[in-house]
Amino acid sequence: MNVLVIDIGTTNFKIYVIDENGYPLSIFKSRELAYDKLKSSIELIKNFSSSAQAIAVTGQSFVPIFLDKDEKIIKPIISYLDERSAIGYNDLKRKIKKPGYVATKLYSSLLWFKQNKPKTFKSIMKVFDIKEYMGFLLTGKHVYDSIELSDLEKRAILRELELNEEILGEPHDYTKPIGEFEGKPVYVMPSDTRTELFGSGLLSYENSAADIGGTTEVLGLLLKPSYDLEPIQPILFNLPFYFESPPIGYLYDWMHKIKNCNNSLTAEMIVCKFKRSKQLWKIRFNIVKAELFATESLLEDKILLTIAAEVSIFLKKFESKGASLKKLLVSGGSSVNQSLNQLKSDLTQKEVLVPLVKDTTALGSAVLLFTLNGKYNDLFDASQNLFKVKERYQPKNNYDSFFKKYVYLKNRF
Repeated sequence: MNVLVIDIGTTNFKIYVIDENGYPLSIFKSRELAYDKLKSSIELIKNFSSSAQAIAVTGQSFVPIFLDKDEKIIKPIISYLDERSAIGYNDLKRKIKKPGYVATKLYSSLLWFKQNKPKTFKSIMKVFDIKEYMGFLLTGKHVYDSIELSDLEKRAILRELELNEEILGEPHDYTKPIGEFEGKPVYVMPSDTRTELFGSGLLSYENSAADIGGTTEVLGLLLKPSYDLEPIQPILFNLPFYFESPPIGYLYDWMHKIKNCNNSLTAEMIVCKFKRSKQLWKIRFNIVKAELFATESLLEDKILLTIAAEVSIFLKKFESKGASLKKLLVSGGSSVNQSLNQLKSDLTQKEVLVPLVKDTTALGSAVLLFTLNGKYNDLFDASQNLFKVKERYQPKNNYDSFFKKYVYLKNRF
């Protein structure tokens, strides 16, 4: 059995065909097929789907797609990174004690249209998340994620904005296909962060944490009763995960904006500060005077050190809450950087494992899909059969003095 996975990522549209042993048979990536261009991917998906028996769709954190009566996308599309996607958080909090991430993004985006484009707001006939919209293009079925958006949240949002229930479509919960494409069942999976955790190897290795790098360098952990950490809500497939999502991946973008012609900042350290407000991360980079090495260090080296230091800080947080960690599983775009992988091993003093399929969103969807279709006994069995290690890194250097100085400076700001 082969499965086809469609992943609408933050930067890339990806298609994977993965066999039942975890090997990718076909891979397609493009930066030209995001959001309003997804219709043009249908013929491409047809070509790939001929070798698969089932299809899974996932995508970046909640991005609402609104359609008018002619099923045309209403602009602008407000991504989860847009500050407009959190404008209604405080308002929603007064109606729901603990509004979830998806509820906040959905309510805020609809509220922005109602306040700023009232005529356009009245033209909204269908609402989707980006992954459910892709499912709609494939099957014609209008559904919403009933796991991520609770019935309480749904009712509060519809009541406050005076919208009919039909605007969201029918509920789905990942466990059953929403319809068919070319005679193959189509499943809409959890969003990428959740799905990545299933494909990261966390279910294959005891005492491990996952760094599913990419735009936001999410760090996740499979919880045990002894850990003093609350799981994310909802608990998916009876597995309690905890994760942090500090946007340290944006250091790469920031680096290209500030670097000078010789790409160097002599005798300076880059320190991150994070603050979460209204379900959006705020990040500040400080360049401070602090001798790091005897010789001049390139700006890129400092960026990598900063990322590795932040990963180490978050792992220490896990360990302070009872987690006993021996391995760090890294994936995503940043996992191809061997220097960064080694630095993460050095600063965390953990063995670092790099998977064969670095896009663990795709692999996680395959883990779920093969399990749901009875190929494997459970998710642990599926992970152990599908997850393959490509590279291993052992700690080689001791960065204790650097780390202490970094934490000291971080606490000063």
